[in-house]
Amino acid sequence: MSKQKEPMIDYPNNPYKLPPKEPTMVQVKRFLYNPETGAFLGRTPSSWAKIGIFYVIFYFCLAVFWLTFLWLFSLTLDPRIPKYKLDDSLIGTNPGLGFRPMPNDSNSLSTLIWYRGTKDRDYAFWV
Repeated sequence: MSKQKEPMIDYPNNPYKLPPKEPTMVQVKRFLYNPETGAFLGRTPSSWAKIGIFYVIFYFCLAVFWLTFLWLFSLTLDPRIPKYKLDDSLIGTNPGLGFRPMPNDSNSLSTLIWYRGTKDRDYAFWV
């Protein structure tokens, strides 16, 4: 006994039926603004409002969180003196970031470096 398939009833809002094929530009225009549903870029105005409210609250909370920790960090600092000095700091007494030229024996009163870039012997002592 073979069962015959009943014909599908064509309901107006049948979710299983494919919509009629439209040209690409019509689809793009309908995506930008759909006058039937009032959707803009695929979302209704209430959906855009919910997303907008969520992000306003989210970024407000993020800013409050960040500013709270910035304020807490500022409480640990003294505006008059540094917290760590010399041996207590990470870089210690010799940070290695400065340069103090050592004068040569012939002119020990001057710490200026005078050289001619074309003569190797002028700057060989400093390199």
